[in-house]
Amino acid sequence: MGRVHNHDAGVPLPGLLQYRRRQLPGLELAANIGNSTINLAGLVPWGIAASVPLTTMEVGPEVLLLSFYLYLLPLWCWLKSKK
Repeated sequence: MGRVHNHDAGVPLPGLLQYRRRQLPGLELAANIGNSTINLAGLVPWGIAASVPLTTMEVGPEVLLLSFYLYLLPLWCWLKSKK
């Protein structure tokens, strides 16, 4: 755990230690990273995950409101984990 790699950038070290301390499965950590760091990056209009597709399709940032999947997936997983 000495080096930090690119794929570790979305997970702060205290969060990673919490998963290890609680002995939570790695798939749960991967799902939480995917539902937060990866999906939500597409909602930032000036971020490359949103700006490149918007520029390619020649549309403005207002269409990000139509990307309901990026909003609903983290919410759905959060509600599912509360059961």
